[in-house]
Amino acid sequence: MTDLTVAILVAQPALPRSRESGSLASVNSGQLRRNRRRAYKTWSLGDKMRVHPMLTLVQASEIVECALQHGRQKKYQPLTVAVLNANAALIVLKSEDGSSLLRSQIAQAKAWGALGMGMGTRALAERAASHPAFISALNALTDGKIVPVPGGVLVRSDNDDIIGAVGISGDHADHDESCAVAAIEAVGLTPDTGARGTTGKAAK
Repeated sequence: MTDLTVAILVAQPALPRSRESGSLASVNSGQLRRNRRRAYKTWSLGDKMRVHPMLTLVQASEIVECALQHGRQKKYQPLTVAVLNANAALIVLKSEDGSSLLRSQIAQAKAWGALGMGMGTRALAERAASHPAFISALNALTDGKIVPVPGGVLVRSDNDDIIGAVGISGDHADHDESCAVAAIEAVGLTPDTGARGTTGKAAK
């Protein structure tokens, strides 16, 4: 039986027994169904699992626009910005005019790698420098989906939950990262670049 079935059976009231035979008395099937529905309601309300917040389309769109605006203000090269949710599903992807062919794949790979490893890609860059064989093995396992350079930044909620990631490509990796950090902060969320000594905080 599943946990849910056990919970329902435990929550059901005991059925009366016949004095003559000791067998279960007949119970109206409709009443039994109602008892099960009440038991399920009690279980579901009393033992709710923690629900993690999700990165919304509105937030992802704002992050992209803020990142592009930040890059223009700094006069960076044309940028490509990808925003993924916590399940690594692409929410928004935009490339500025003049972006080169592979920028969209690189931006998505930065965000995907950050989510896959649970750390910003600045930390992955450090790993690549100190343990190159490890990063090579990761890329072999993931069909080359990890780009271990700065520019892949985790998005954290107020509770420090990872709710998505931003990947940016187009300029120097540090500049890409700075655009992601500025954009995530602009929408009231917390960027995590993976810089040493930071946990759920922005490293600028």
